[in-house]
Amino acid sequence: MRAFKRKIFWVAIISGLLLFVSFHPFVAAQEEKSTGMSLKFQSVVSGVWNKITQVIPILKNENYKEKYFKILRKFAELKLQEKETQVGQSFEVLKAKYPNLVQLKTLKIGEAGVIYLERQSIIESKEGKFDKIKEGAVVLDDNSLLVGKVYRSKLNFLEIRSLEYPGVEFNISNIDGIFLGTGKTTGLGYIEIDFIDPKVKDIEKDELVMTYGNDKVYSQNFIFGRVVKVENQTSFIKAIIEPIANFSSDYYFIIP
Repeated sequence: MRAFKRKIFWVAIISGLLLFVSFHPFVAAQEEKSTGMSLKFQSVVSGVWNKITQVIPILKNENYKEKYFKILRKFAELKLQEKETQVGQSFEVLKAKYPNLVQLKTLKIGEAGVIYLERQSIIESKEGKFDKIKEGAVVLDDNSLLVGKVYRSKLNFLEIRSLEYPGVEFNISNIDGIFLGTGKTTGLGYIEIDFIDPKVKDIEKDELVMTYGNDKVYSQNFIFGRVVKVENQTSFIKAIIEPIANFSSDYYFIIP
């Protein structure tokens, strides 16, 4: 019995020490630093591999779906140019509207729609370096298309959950600002709106869509996708939307 109590005593002591160490600021800082270094290393390796695949095309594994999405994205960009004046969301307009708009270099394109950005790569704005990027900040690509939002803001890197990340729900409107419904990201390269009121007219394939706002996820008027399929049910309409932002860019823009 005494030996058992001694074992319990030492287990409690060791557990307490481990708990103390795990919450110590120094340990947390070192863990964050090592994570940032790991992401940088992976970024370098990815860059070298991309260079190799450019020299040896046979190593590229570009399937039909990827080629198809690239074609769709090009088409959507052309449609965007036609609508840009109407929506008023060109990059220059955004920069004027958000003076603290910053650009960050990509560290790594992760799995399931997660993107890591290098915080130290921040470009100076008119007010100097803006280093107070918070969780929830909106992320755009170089065409002012919605990519996603900041999920974690760390000392060395930012973790972005893009529209390719599953389970994100937000309100969607058409290009004229008419509410279509609440969409949900699937993690499979598209967004679903399960219920659109039949009173909503003129929702068509290839139509551009944007954020409606009023959902505490995204503010309004950010273009993010195009309708690729419309399903007319008995009492409602379903729509499948393809995000059209660049999810493999070298740089991204953040609205703090």
